[in-house]
Amino acid sequence: MKKCILFVAIIFTFINTSATANEWYEGGTLYHAPISEWLEADPRNVLATTSDLIIPTISEEIIHTLTMADLKKASDEVAACLYTSTVESSTYTLNGHDVVRTCMSQLKTKFPWLLTQAE
Repeated sequence: MKKCILFVAIIFTFINTSATANEWYEGGTLYHAPISEWLEADPRNVLATTSDLIIPTISEEIIHTLTMADLKKASDEVAACLYTSTVESSTYTLNGHDVVRTCMSQLKTKFPWLLTQAE
């Protein structure tokens, strides 16, 4: 009986966690996906994945000075860049992560804190 209760509790936790991914930065799953998957994905997934890829590129000194609004604005613009720079079908096999990095480089003048973390 204890195993059954534990199993039900684990399943409930999993379902509850999945259902509550409501924040704009939650639920990203496209980390290693080709552009073709990014273009077919829910825009919320694209935005969340984009923010997840942006955060590690920001230096420790700078990240603490940013607001969630700063991060969302940059994520929106990087996602828009991704969409506009991959309209050609020849780009569909590219890795989305690589395109996101290219977009971050292009947007560095607008968001100088992008790509400030040493690799």
